[in-house]
Amino acid sequence: MNLPALINVEVDMLKYISLIVALLPMYYSMANSFDLPTVHSIKNGTQCEISFNDKVISKHDCEYESPSYLTSYSLLADSWTGVWIFQDSPMGNACEAGAIRIISMDSENKIRVHKPIDYCMGSVVINNDSDKVKINIQNGDDSKNSEVWIFKDNKLVKLK
Repeated sequence: MNLPALINVEVDMLKYISLIVALLPMYYSMANSFDLPTVHSIKNGTQCEISFNDKVISKHDCEYESPSYLTSYSLLADSWTGVWIFQDSPMGNACEAGAIRIISMDSENKIRVHKPIDYCMGSVVINNDSDKVKINIQNGDDSKNSEVWIFKDNKLVKLK
């Protein structure tokens, strides 16, 4: 390779590096435009509370339960919506677990608490996609007897 060609390669590399350095702050600011809240789930007397950034956003009676626990978090890239899935934790042996609670936060940080899914037995399988979350509750004894829920466009819908 001759000297003029080598200089052109170096100049081109400097242009690319300069472009990357110039765009890096913009990329970093976009990456931080969705700040995840600090999430807490506690039992306060006979109430179970879920809070985002120390603000209670959901509470329910839970005299004979432990606090709800976070089972899944998804970021739906198509709508830039965060989806948190909690499950209640009843004490005793009547049910394997309690209600499934879904909380979403859209790109403008608007939080929405969705109607809980009643749940007692079976296995819960959660699948994430770029535009939806699928919740499949399978009965351990009868695989045909299952419930399927879809969270999409900030709505929770039961399919079957």
